[in-house]
Amino acid sequence: MLYLSAGLKSDRLLGAGVPIVLGALDYQNRRVVIGPSFAPTGDEAADMRQILAFYRPFVPKKPHYAFNGD
Repeated sequence: MLYLSAGLKSDRLLGAGVPIVLGALDYQNRRVVIGPSFAPTGDEAADMRQILAFYRPFVPKKPHYAFNGD
């Protein structure tokens, strides 16, 4: 079960049909990036791969704290 930072379970998001808008702070290029909307499919592993693929190119403020899904 995928848990989000707001404490919601993914099944509640699936039933509501509400997309998640991905966003990132790109410190290397000093910009805020608003990404595509993401609709959870219910397949936690596939959803996380897609989410991590969006975040992977952005360099965080403290790269040593970055989570790359490894």
